[in-house]
Amino acid sequence: MDSSERWYAVDEFAASFKSKRVSEDSVRRWIKKGELRAFKFPKTTSRRPRVYDTYMISESERERFIRAHMTM
Repeated sequence: MDSSERWYAVDEFAASFKSKRVSEDSVRRWIKKGELRAFKFPKTTSRRPRVYDTYMISESERERFIRAHMTM
């Protein structure tokens, strides 16, 4: 894995599919089903103290996912 590789948050990953309509919910569903590999990080908010999980997806994983699931 290249250290200068691009990383996508869930919303960026969904928006990167310009020709297909991909929602953030679909991306999260693929992650939970194990179809899309992502790193999970805890994130805290400053406005209201709470911790929630955020996911990051690598460019190489994006390309692998496209080859495996989105080719016609």
